[in-house]
Amino acid sequence: LYTDDWPLADVELQRGGALHLVKALFLFDHSRPLAALYLGLAQAAIGTDGHAHAALGLSLHILACWSIYWLLRTLTLGRWQAGAIVVLVLLFPFSDSTWLWFASSHANIALSLAALGLTAMVYAMRSEGRRSAVLNALAILLGLASVLTYEATPTVIVVVVLALQLAHAPRRIAILRSSVALVTVGAAVVIPRLPGLLPGSDAHTGIPLSQQLSHALTMAKQATTVLARSTVPFGTANRNIVLPFLGLIVAPSQ
Repeated sequence: LYTDDWPLADVELQRGGALHLVKALFLFDHSRPLAALYLGLAQAAIGTDGHAHAALGLSLHILACWSIYWLLRTLTLGRWQAGAIVVLVLLFPFSDSTWLWFASSHANIALSLAALGLTAMVYAMRSEGRRSAVLNALAILLGLASVLTYEATPTVIVVVVLALQLAHAPRRIAILRSSVALVTVGAAVVIPRLPGLLPGSDAHTGIPLSQQLSHALTMAKQATTVLARSTVPFGTANRNIVLPFLGLIVAPSQ
């Protein structure tokens, strides 16, 4: 099953309805079970109406921005500063496809869940006893749900958890809690992909070990290009100019 708008509609309308679509998506890529559930139910609810697709995508984009705003405010960022950041994300998102393309709109759900999970973790750090334990458990569940929706957030989750824990907890406790986050999201990424663990076949073809390094270098090169272009709202940014300039901005003053 190719996860594009029309193939989703074809399966849902002509081959057995929403439950059949959820099953087909799960068997196609069982590393994203919550995305399969969302796409199946959303397709059944709004059908092939392009306006409804766009409205749903925009709503999820706004939800992601609100989740980021709440996280920034929880981190004691001022109302105006957090609002300015979120407005930039709202008007100049890292990727238009996450809300203009229905089949990719679950990426904003994953982002929202990750931001809400990190917010719950911050509240847990400021609480004690039973309340802290409940909030930590909620943070873990939201992080797992994020990764099982779309595996675009694990690195962000682990890095932010490590940074926050090192800033607010003793080093030993910070490393322990960050290790729990690493193991949790790592398991959510790896376990569903283990051959034979779940029914169906993995749609992603593995890369031979001999090509892994070359592929990693290509991804790193492409990532720097995307990073450079994401810093400029309009036009095309040359990474050889933008990245050194960014380095001068973020470098600590002596």
